[in-house]
Amino acid sequence: EMDYEIGGKRHKRKAKKELARLNIDNLMTRLEDWALNAREEYAADNPDADMQGIAWDLAQGAEYSFEPDEWDVLMYRGPFESDDDLYTYIADLIA
Repeated sequence: EMDYEIGGKRHKRKAKKELARLNIDNLMTRLEDWALNAREEYAADNPDADMQGIAWDLAQGAEYSFEPDEWDVLMYRGPFESDDDLYTYIADLIA
């Protein structure tokens, strides 16, 4: 009985944490933060760079900052209709 109660509480905490991790609002916030950070870092290293010219290439790297299941949530449960829409959104944030 004790094991069931402790295990059940652990399971509930883990499930709650997992739901928060895959929450689309949280993922969108992380995506926006990633894009703005990528812009700042690139601009710091390349002060004269044309951000519009490089934004699409930088946007392609966003996928690797997310777990595969998080990226799937962004792709399929987010406000985007295709992967191009998602990358365009990221590139627009960067540019």
